[in-house]
Amino acid sequence: MMSEQLSAPGVLLVDDEVQPLQLRAQIMKLHGFFVLTADGPMKALALMAQTAIEKIQVAILDYNMPGMNGCVLAKRLRSAFPELKRILYSGALDIPSQEATSIDVVVSKADGIATLISQVMQFV
Repeated sequence: MMSEQLSAPGVLLVDDEVQPLQLRAQIMKLHGFFVLTADGPMKALALMAQTAIEKIQVAILDYNMPGMNGCVLAKRLRSAFPELKRILYSGALDIPSQEATSIDVVVSKADGIATLISQVMQFV
């Protein structure tokens, strides 16, 4: 089991809404991903600082979070971990394009988890 986790593609999920975050994590684990969750941007940065970066290939970030939105978090992650792919997974429709410069792709929550997983698979 441990060797499976080491070879599984790694995903960091960040969302301040805990129940949807946990549900998304469970679904992604069922699809074979190694998943780390953070219920806010500062927790995500701390987790990434203590995790071997080769374990995590993709960060999935919510946009609307207290303290720092997903685009600002993506910018910080990009400067610290340039190889990390960054997906903004949000229900927000009015994200200014100049804010999203550190985002590799935007997936709407309205498109569902299958679309998100399909996008992640393109990056791993």
